[in-house]
Amino acid sequence: MPEKNPHITKAFGANLKRLRLARKLTQVDVAFEADMEPSYMTRLENGKTDPSLSTVYALAEALRVSPRELLPELPDN
Repeated sequence: MPEKNPHITKAFGANLKRLRLARKLTQVDVAFEADMEPSYMTRLENGKTDPSLSTVYALAEALRVSPRELLPELPDN
């Protein structure tokens, strides 16, 4: 199993927050639409936890974006 990469988790959180703020939504708004606890949204935006694939899709739907927009760009190896 691959090691967790904290840079990816933080970049995901930054993308999530940027997209949320661009839509003038609160964490509570997005959490409600994505059917999750606001405290979980906080942990995601702060890069404290990795989202599941289902969570990525729920957040994308709540923000009305493609799931790809939430995912950070990975550097070429």
